[in-house]
Amino acid sequence: MYKMQVQERAINATEQGDLEDLNTAIKLGANINEVPWGTESLLMRAIRCGHEEVAKYLISAGIDVNYIYVKSDSPREATGDRHETARDYAEFYKMHHVLEMLNAKQAGQNQSP
Repeated sequence: MYKMQVQERAINATEQGDLEDLNTAIKLGANINEVPWGTESLLMRAIRCGHEEVAKYLISAGIDVNYIYVKSDSPREATGDRHETARDYAEFYKMHHVLEMLNAKQAGQNQSP
């Protein structure tokens, strides 16, 4: 299976809430921190699609919780004035347990030397 196919499998599994298939994709080499240019992270997708268990799994698996999604009107020119994080998504979609995990993970990162 090609790398691009494995990544696509991870994206599809995340959006469908298929934790087993996501785990398989990761075992096949999917990179949970790979983000196609100008799009949401896997964590953001899991939250937006309402898959709390997948979001928790991704956080536990070490996904970059600090990824910033910069929205722009053009793929050639990121305006930088509109950006969102997984934390923003968790607040908006009222995923309180995910928000708690994100806060704990970010607090732990801030305490690292």
